[in-house]
Amino acid sequence: MCAMNFHTISLSLHRKQKRTAMNIVNCAEILAKEIHKGQKDIAGADFYEGHLYPIASLCYEKYTKVVALLHDVSEETQKTAKEIIALLDKVFVEKHSEHLTEKEVEILVSALDLFDKRNYNSREEYLEGFLKDRSASTLFVKMTELKHLADSIQSSDPTPEEEVMKERYLSEYYKLFGWYNDPSLW
Repeated sequence: MCAMNFHTISLSLHRKQKRTAMNIVNCAEILAKEIHKGQKDIAGADFYEGHLYPIASLCYEKYTKVVALLHDVSEETQKTAKEIIALLDKVFVEKHSEHLTEKEVEILVSALDLFDKRNYNSREEYLEGFLKDRSASTLFVKMTELKHLADSIQSSDPTPEEEVMKERYLSEYYKLFGWYNDPSLW
């Protein structure tokens, strides 16, 4: 008689999926902390704790969390999305003795490519890229980042540069929000 029944196999697969979901997020946290070590956010706090973690904490889906944690890596390292996910895979293998699946790599590379400003000719084109992608997840991460950046400028006596930055972040946030709420654009 077979030692494993359907229920046992199903439970085993469910545990593996759940374990893998948390593992990929944990590995993205490790990589983000390593890459951004010593950096400060717009408010002068640790970059991971003050910028990446607050954005990722609002995400519920595992790949969205990973994107939120790694969305600024291309700016800080000049690495491509493919190179960033190769680094994530390396951390994943070190921690769990298995590689990310091809589908995971494809999803994450595609999402992180949107955050690489080098892929665009203008800021407007960069923002439009999130709409053209038609992914609510990447749009959510970008909108959350813009709102977080605007909220981070909390000085009671902001400099003219801070006022301009805050206005730009809020303007871009509301532009994306308008696009997101206009079904004809999707």
